[in-house]
Amino acid sequence: MEKLVQNRIYTAVIAGYTHDALGVCEIEGNKVFVPGALKGEKCEILIVKAGNEISLNQLNAASKQIFIQVLLKVLRNLGDYNPPVMIDTVMGVLDEESRDALMEEYFPQLADQTILLC
Repeated sequence: MEKLVQNRIYTAVIAGYTHDALGVCEIEGNKVFVPGALKGEKCEILIVKAGNEISLNQLNAASKQIFIQVLLKVLRNLGDYNPPVMIDTVMGVLDEESRDALMEEYFPQLADQTILLC
């Protein structure tokens, strides 16, 4: 995967959408999000910011939930205690595949006691 060059124009075809209706395409192995683009549309895309940095206010509700879950797990793993964990309304904002992955692989290992409020 090559690093995209800021202020360079690339041409790509929009392959799909994010949960926030941003167009998604792939340029040189990188996922690029394009506001207002339609699936199947061939676009010339100016890269205004290149890199892996994403601020929390750019995340949709589902991504914020996943971020918080990962942060919770890291804090638990770094600490020397295992408090019970209570999670409220995480499932409503996630797609089916993400919900299944959390239920089968993540929540059973999160803590000795995990309480989900749905």
